[in-house]
Amino acid sequence: MSSEFISFLDEQNEKNTLFISPISFWEIALLVKKKRIEMDDPAVWQSNLMVHSQIKTMIPSAGEMIESV
Repeated sequence: MSSEFISFLDEQNEKNTLFISPISFWEIALLVKKKRIEMDDPAVWQSNLMVHSQIKTMIPSAGEMIESV
């Protein structure tokens, strides 16, 4: 990620306007299982992320999922 994008994410976190889909956590766990990325425990990572940031989960509707493709 570029430093500009990281700065953008930091700003959104500070503004309390940073959201993530639960599907992203599933995708990360799947990548770990397939050994495409290295991580000790995706569940611990997810828990730490949610505790130590202002990120909120946002559950998309079926329509939003279809529109995102």
